[in-house]
Amino acid sequence: VAFEYFGKYVKLISADGKADYLSFISYDGYTADFRIRTLTTHNPAMKLWEIKAIGGAMHGSSNSGYWLVGQKNGKFVTYISLDSLTDMGYGKDSAFPYHSLVTRVLNGRYYIDANHEVMPSGAQYGYELQNLLDFSVRADWDANAQWFTLTYENI
Repeated sequence: VAFEYFGKYVKLISADGKADYLSFISYDGYTADFRIRTLTTHNPAMKLWEIKAIGGAMHGSSNSGYWLVGQKNGKFVTYISLDSLTDMGYGKDSAFPYHSLVTRVLNGRYYIDANHEVMPSGAQYGYELQNLLDFSVRADWDANAQWFTLTYENI
């Protein structure tokens, strides 16, 4: 497979460019920097693609989209999206609308964290900004449902 970038969206296409599988559109409608990383799991053996849309200078390093994509029964599907995270309580329209999403693998588990930057009282310079964690979920594979489940992590 390959990805083709169009500014406000990116397409998942076949390696030869003849098949168009899925499109991922920036949630805020602005041009975004799409960052794509391949993930491989072992139990079960899966190849996944993590797609993040990062807002431009106008929005700092804000989250403009998130998708975890893979194949199921020979078709590409979106297992987790920003909508899934919103269902878990992620507040894209909260007091901190410009969250950054950070994903990590810890002890074989996949976590999705949202944080925002704050300037501590008395601070004056950008290097003094601090990241505060607002939201964290763990994604686990449910063998019965053949889908990912999300579990809110207390922070």
